[in-house]
Amino acid sequence: MVTRVVVAVTSVAVLCLVGCTPSVTETVSPTPPATSPVATSSPTATPTTTPEWSAEQQAAVNAVEKWYLIYNEAMRRERDPNDLARAARGTALTDAQVAYNKFGMAGLTVEGDITISELMPGDPVAKERQTVLVRLCEDMTKWSVLDSDGNDTLSLDSKVVRPLVITVEDWPEDGWFVTSTTGGEQSCAGSGS
Repeated sequence: MVTRVVVAVTSVAVLCLVGCTPSVTETVSPTPPATSPVATSSPTATPTTTPEWSAEQQAAVNAVEKWYLIYNEAMRRERDPNDLARAARGTALTDAQVAYNKFGMAGLTVEGDITISELMPGDPVAKERQTVLVRLCEDMTKWSVLDSDGNDTLSLDSKVVRPLVITVEDWPEDGWFVTSTTGGEQSCAGSGS
């Protein structure tokens, strides 16, 4: 009886340790592309099929999702700002570091998340590095930058859903990283585009 209790307690302890041990690598589970309903003659809508993405396209989408996760947590001061370099390089990283430092020096705090949707990777292109442009919609409507009195310093015209194109590049030894962001021309719900 004592042996069974010891074995049971030991098994539970091992399961807790394995389940609570932090992972060495950070992964973001892939979000399948959004499906949109297709109008039919009947009153019900039928969703379109999910497109097949190449390994490079999926890696680029994963990199974008990882970037937004890290960016939101770093800007809320829930994560070391050096972690920004785990998901971005180039102007994307520089711009994020500058914003982080400006907010800190001005005593501003961030609440909420910048969210993304409708991610659509383009075809991989071999430039200096393998590159994929990912179109998406960025939603800043639930993101606030607060002053020391708790007032939101973002103007209402900054709280928008906007189309963007994110450049993602592959460093063969290190993986895929967001390198720059530009305005997009695709339509986003709530953007007026």
